[in-house]
Parts: sequence; C-alpha cells; structure tokens
Amino acid sequence: MRVSVCVLLVLGVVALQSGRATSALPSPSPELPPVDEVLSRVIQRDEETSKALGEYRYSETVRLEKLDDEGKVVGSTELEVLCDPKEGIVLLSEPKEQGEDPPDTDESKRKATKESEKIKAAISLRELIPHFRIQLLGTDEWKGQPAYALGFEPKRNEPHQNWLQKVLYNLRGVSLVSMRDYSVLDTRASLTQPVELAWILAQMKQLDCHYEAQPIGPWYGPARLEIEYRLSYVVGGSRRRQILTMHDFVPRQQAQAVPSALPPGVSPPPAPPPLAPVPESVSR
Repeated sequence: MRVSVCVLLVLGVVALQSGRATSALPSPSPELPPVDEVLSRVIQRDEETSKALGEYRYSETVRLEKLDDEGKVVGSTELEVLCDPKEGIVLLSEPKEQGEDPPDTDESKRKATKESEKIKAAISLRELIPHFRIQLLGTDEWKGQPAYALGFEPKRNEPHQNWLQKVLYNLRGVSLVSMRDYSVLDTRASLTQPVELAWILAQMKQLDCHYEAQPIGPWYGPARLEIEYRLSYVVGGSRRRQILTMHDFVPRQQAQAVPSALPPGVSPPPAPPPLAPVPESVSR
C-alpha cells in the first residue's frame, strides 16, 4: 500500500495535464507553434511555479478507497495533513475509516505520505519530458481559458532506475497547457501496458489518473488528483482508488503573522521573498 500512496502523490506534479486520454496521437495542426518552443516555456513555468509555491503551506485531504472487482467501494480511509515545504508534513486529524478491511494502517499511511513528498520534490518536468514522444495536437479551452493540447506517449525501451520511473515511462495521455502563461492545467493519463514490479512480486495491470490545477495567487498549482489502479500478485490481486484534494494555500509570510492558526509543534517560519510577477501574455 505504501507504493500506491507514493505513486499517487508524485503523479500530480510530474505528469503533463489534460482533459482526455488517447489511444494514439493524431497529426498536429500545421498552424501551431513548434512543440519544442511550447515545451521549453512549460518547463520554465513549471520551475518558476515550483519555486514560488515553495513559499506556501497548504492542507491536503487524502482519501484511500478499496474497491471490489466491479469498482464498488468496500473500504475507505480519509486523513487530513498540513504540508509545509520547510517544516514537512503534520497530521491534522486522525484517519477516518469506513467499511471492512481499511486499505492500510495509520502508521504506514503517515510514513508513505512523508516519503512521497520527498520523491515528489525530486522530480521535475525537465527530467521527465525527454522520455516521452510529445505532439502539439491543437488548441482547447479549460474553464474559459485558451489552452494548448499536448499529446504524450512513452518512447520505446526507455531505461529506468527504479519502480517509479518504470511506471511513469509507460503512461500515455493528453495535457492542457495555458496559452497565457504555459502553466499545466489539466491531465488524463493511462498505463499503456502492464508493468512488472518484481521487488514486490506484483504486476501493475491498470493505472488511470486525472489531475486538475487551481489558481494560487498569480500561479497555478495542484487542486485535485485521482488515481485508480489494479495490482496482480502471485496469489490474488487488489484494486484501489486514491483521491488527493489540495486546499487552503497560505503564503508562509501570512501564516507567520497568524501563529495561532498553526498546528501544535509547528513554529512560524521566516518571511519569504516576494513572488515573481506573472509573465506577460504571449500573443501568437
């Protein structure tokens, strides 16, 4: 179960975002800008956003669901955590469990959440993009905002160093990227083929994920990530759905001014530098 939580949290940051998945990439429109130019701006914006949001703390609702073969929820656990880039993760409430055979123990959920945050911080779009074949499919709209639609699929036989890369390098989907500032806004992605996880003697047979962004000050950051997956073991298997909802983003400078709002044991941090302005709109 620890593996699944790590996969859940990491994919929200590293996957390109979209509103639909594809079985094959169609031909791009000849009137669009070069895809390399768009990707360069996406990478730059991703790095600027990651740095800026590092000066925010936020709450995260984690819901873990155990599903039967028909997709019905038979057990669930929900917990609330405070994520702070400087102070780490603080559990805000005791896990709420429903149904039979909850997905995991309290201690392993806490540990998995902390480990996944470390992994998430170490992965960037700059590192991931070279491992995919990416096409600029056209333009679309996301909540009234014009966006580029980027289709991505794995390159063949990409080398990997760990189980996480092995899973990520087998995803295919479509992402929506803001035409205004090149922020990643929305993604749907699916596993293209079963992936062997030899170290736990399991096979990931299915993985579908959907990521959505939200405005946070002048930036776009994570709002919601949903992942459903199937694991097959030597004997038996499991099906899970996990949902992350990120909310209540507060600049650390503001949190410092209201120390009573912090959970016990979390000290007010020093004030961050001012956020960089949003780049001017790019006209095509």
